[in-house]
Amino acid sequence: MGKIGPKSVTGCEKAHAKDSFYLAVLLFPISDADVASMIEHARGTVFVQSQSVSSPATLSALTAAAHRGVEVKVLLGPKPDYVIQDAKVQVGSHPYAANAGTELAALSAAGVRYFINPRFNELRATRVVPGVESRASYLIAGDGLSLVCSGALSSAALVRERNFCVRSTNRERAFALATLFTSEFEELPAERRDAYEHTASKQLLICPGCEADLVRAFGAEGTLYLRISGIGTVPTIETALRHAAARLRVLLPKSYQNQNPFVDELVRAGARVRYVPQDYDGLLLVTETLVLAGSVRLDAGINHSRQVAVREAAIHKWRRFFEQEWEQAE
Repeated sequence: MGKIGPKSVTGCEKAHAKDSFYLAVLLFPISDADVASMIEHARGTVFVQSQSVSSPATLSALTAAAHRGVEVKVLLGPKPDYVIQDAKVQVGSHPYAANAGTELAALSAAGVRYFINPRFNELRATRVVPGVESRASYLIAGDGLSLVCSGALSSAALVRERNFCVRSTNRERAFALATLFTSEFEELPAERRDAYEHTASKQLLICPGCEADLVRAFGAEGTLYLRISGIGTVPTIETALRHAAARLRVLLPKSYQNQNPFVDELVRAGARVRYVPQDYDGLLLVTETLVLAGSVRLDAGINHSRQVAVREAAIHKWRRFFEQEWEQAE
């Protein structure tokens, strides 16, 4: 195995409205220091959504931001990796309010508003699978700086796993993420929530509701570069991948090797598959015309849990990142 690739891959993309250009930086491997640095430089507001926020550096940075007067809001999934210390924290009737822990007590004392949203298990209620949680992972600092991650903002995901984040100065993207965050954190009525999601989807791939977009993406011409943490259980996605098998190059975690007959089927149909030694989460899909990068998984969760990916245009930069990973995979 070779060394891990360069710390960042940078590319500029043409944006819309007032921003003629913005800077998108791929942070890999991501560290808790990268996340903390964004929070430390934030002015005005910091919004964070993640399945869990247990990195000590991130928690300290959020606490410090709240103490210096920044409005800090944190939205967590219904089953985070920790439990809550302070039973006075207002989390509705969710049972985690009565549990004991340590990580978030300082946030509460500093004035951070945080909310464990049990509604993630009710998204698109006609297609609910009980127990599925939020997988979205992003941060908005101020009015133009955003970070979208493939994994959670937890110690394990930031330090021990092979996740990446996309840091961007695109104000439209930051606004889209803030719109999505508000629709969840403020528990808006369904009609307003759907309107907010529709607005945000112009910049983001948002699940639930992203299945058709993914199927179309897999139908693109040319080679498809797919780095994913797992595949399976979504018939339309599986059909699209079968049709594209001869054009597929797939990276999966080594822990996934010999675990899924569908992957073996893709190999027999002509797909090239390699395995990365470390675990990671999320999606990277590079086609000839677009890039999707974020916390999305190609499993049943795309229809009933919150997942988010950004739409990128710096295709050659992302393809270079994929090739670096491919050379180090087995």
